[in-house]
Amino acid sequence: MKEQVFRFGPADDLVGVLTLPEPGQPPRPAVILFNAGLTHRVGPSRLYVKLARRLAAQGHAVLRLDLSGVGDSNPRVDHLPFEMSVVADSREAMQTLSERTGATSYVLMGHCSGA
Repeated sequence: MKEQVFRFGPADDLVGVLTLPEPGQPPRPAVILFNAGLTHRVGPSRLYVKLARRLAAQGHAVLRLDLSGVGDSNPRVDHLPFEMSVVADSREAMQTLSERTGATSYVLMGHCSGA
């Protein structure tokens, strides 16, 4: 299993941690874990770290994402309202996962406002 921290989005304003499965696994949907409220990408009590690693062991690429303005992600410069910025962040995360992993389907997960 491999984990990478990286910035992405139009201005490299979003931060995520990508947990990749071992090579040779059959294709599975990529999973995006949205931060829980104001808790950054590790999740409550590091729940997202554990969950990402278990899902990767089953063959899923997993992105733990800090939504705009939370954790290490910068606030959006376009000042979109929360409901619209979450959609924009989600699209940027899916596009990035597609480019980095070849993912074509996604499972969006989270706890609290991130979901």
